Amino acid sequence: VDAETGEGLPSATLALYAAADSAFVTGGAAGLDGAVRIDPVRAGRYIARVSFVGYAPRRRPDVVIAAGQTVDLGTVELSPDANLLGEATVEAQRE
Repeated sequence: VDAETGEGLPSATLALYAAADSAFVTGGAAGLDGAVRIDPVRAGRYIARVSFVGYAPRRRPDVVIAAGQTVDLGTVELSPDANLLGEATVEAQRE
């Protein structure tokens, strides 16, 4: 959710990485309800990264998943990142 307004961020993404070597494991995008559901993963330690365009990403560095367990990361608040929303100039040349 947006940390300032409390509004949901549909299509925010969750990426899950192996804690041992930071290898990407799986990920998914939030639905209209803000929930992200991903395919089952092996038991182990993971790093969760939640991101959305224009917002600073958030990391949860020690997510432990046991066999057969469903994990709820709770509400993850993302703050707008002014550095990511900088001005862009687009130029084109006509031939």
